[in-house]
Amino acid sequence: MLVDCEHRSYQDSLARAASLGGADLIFTSPPYPDARPGQYGGEASHDFTWADYQALGDAVFAGLRPGGFCGVVIDGPVRMWRSKAIGSERSLIAFKLAIDWAERVGLRYVEHCAFGRTGTPGRFGDRWVNGWEPIHVFQRPGGRSLFDVTAYTIPSLHPGVVNYKGRYRSNVCAGREKLNQTRVTAAEKSLSTLLACGGVGGRGSSEQHPAPFPGWLADAFVACYARPDSLVCDPFVGSGTVAVSAAKAGRRFVGGDLGARESDSRKWAEIARERAEAACSISDIAGGASKDGQAMQAGVR
Repeated sequence: MLVDCEHRSYQDSLARAASLGGADLIFTSPPYPDARPGQYGGEASHDFTWADYQALGDAVFAGLRPGGFCGVVIDGPVRMWRSKAIGSERSLIAFKLAIDWAERVGLRYVEHCAFGRTGTPGRFGDRWVNGWEPIHVFQRPGGRSLFDVTAYTIPSLHPGVVNYKGRYRSNVCAGREKLNQTRVTAAEKSLSTLLACGGVGGRGSSEQHPAPFPGWLADAFVACYARPDSLVCDPFVGSGTVAVSAAKAGRRFVGGDLGARESDSRKWAEIARERAEAACSISDIAGGASKDGQAMQAGVR
């Protein structure tokens, strides 16, 4: 299984994906604007300018196969003003990015979803605690959509409950309940655009990366937007959350990062590669055990 993760720029990672025929899925979170100096470590800690986001959009288009998808986790930071009379102001960069990539770059804007997160405790001046982060989903035109909504499911809240429609009460009383019965709630259900809430980690997890997102989120996107054995790319790989998800699911992976971990200066790309290769090994062992079990069952028959 291909795990190509190097200390390199996002341009080089996306060019590498293009050279392999293009990615089925690019799932990433670029540096947020106005990030604190050194927040992301190494050369990648500089603030992204509007020109950087535009250049990223062009590189994403080139790195996708026709019909491939790109999910971008990005939010606009809040600027807190010293004067209480002015209050706070949130950047519109995430919305500007979506419009630019759709209208100028030529990507199709196919979905706007969000994942809930556990907010940081404390007071935040004149605003509520941020409890979610947006995800913009794009598709490169020209190819067939291979999105599979059934590839990643979660347990239903009320499995087995019968749903009715219309004036079911009188029909039930008259013994005609089947006339209004629509369906029985299944044990599993597909995700909605408001993805499940949960912590995103922090400095105590994800190999102490300062800007992690949860593994289940990467698992869901990889499962639904990338075919088995297809190519997944994260040009801002960080500690390798997307790389690990791709490896577990049997997808090839290309990624890179220019940052380094603050605690020991190890390159994030190196850490991500090691984690993905370990996930590949576990996946191979599990797959081999499954095949051996199937062979034994076949022999018994």
